[in-house]
Amino acid sequence: MMWTDESPVGQGHPDADDDRQIRELVNRLTQGNASPLYLDALDCLSAEDSGEVKKKLDEPWQNVPKTIDEEKCTQCGTCVQVCPAGAVALDPLPVFDVNCFDCFNCVRECPESAIVSPMNFEVLHDKIRKRAEKFNEKPPTQIFV
Repeated sequence: MMWTDESPVGQGHPDADDDRQIRELVNRLTQGNASPLYLDALDCLSAEDSGEVKKKLDEPWQNVPKTIDEEKCTQCGTCVQVCPAGAVALDPLPVFDVNCFDCFNCVRECPESAIVSPMNFEVLHDKIRKRAEKFNEKPPTQIFV
């Protein structure tokens, strides 16, 4: 999520191995081969942090809307290829289905910058930095989902 930042947290990620792990997770989830993560697993955090994360996880997922700049889009299919969830189809322009979990690979990898999101990435960068600082994980988290 920080590819536009000069010094991103988790620099160099996501990489091909990260994308492979996400694809494996999506496959396990869609095939019913994943065991649920019970919210009690978050009790290793402070009570405040655990409560915050549990509350967020209990809310319905809200996808960030993406629009297509029709003048820029060449229908090259890069967005389809880089989506680890298989949530993008060309019809004839990119269409995002309910499996999209906002990894933003499509936005990051579009060679024409034709996929547009209202996301303010600078605000997101600040939130990620604060969260990484707050949790100070060792080793540092490489993927922020």
